[in-house]
Amino acid sequence: MNKLILIALFIGMISCTATEERSIKLNVNHTVQIPVEYVTATVMITEYGSDPKEVELMGYEKLSSVVNLLERNGLEEDDLEIEPGQISAAYHRREDPYQFNSIVTFDIRDTDNIDTFRRAIIGVGGTSFQISSYGNSDEESIYDEAYRNAINTAKDRAEQLLSNQKESVGKIKTIQEDIRQIAESNASLRNETMMAMNESFDMDPVDPLFRKEFYTKTIQFYIEFELN
Repeated sequence: MNKLILIALFIGMISCTATEERSIKLNVNHTVQIPVEYVTATVMITEYGSDPKEVELMGYEKLSSVVNLLERNGLEEDDLEIEPGQISAAYHRREDPYQFNSIVTFDIRDTDNIDTFRRAIIGVGGTSFQISSYGNSDEESIYDEAYRNAINTAKDRAEQLLSNQKESVGKIKTIQEDIRQIAESNASLRNETMMAMNESFDMDPVDPLFRKEFYTKTIQFYIEFELN
């Protein structure tokens, strides 16, 4: 996967007034596109029935089958986050009042295998499968770069606004951030054939349909500079 980081910069000024404390405040918005390096999958296992013991047994067997499938296909124990199974009762359901629930969360680093994992997991007893988040191991360094760009941009903008004034831009007084993920799709989606599956996989391969190249987050910085 191409690891190129695309950063689009937008500047919006909330306020630019010299206050009694001799400061200037600006708002800098970064839109950061982060390559999808891995996805986090959330699997739910649910079982219904009239006998709580039988429901617990069947639910646990399905949970065990899902966990065993994942471990056979390369995931270690530490790679899996497993919520203990819970039994609850909903007596308005007269025929099947008892319910078993458990959730397994894990990362898929080869996104071409998402659909293969989904079908195999549902096949051994998983009730639902969804991608809950996207990730990149370099995300922290991407944010660090966004911080530096925001500070430099805000300082340049402040100096321009004060070019005809006696005051000059001093040290940073305060800085705040607000990070939000944007739901979007990539216009330049890839259309590649699936690479050969790992021969150790105990799953029938499924042609991948996942096409998301990156996830997008907006980082809004509120930066206040002292005035000299």
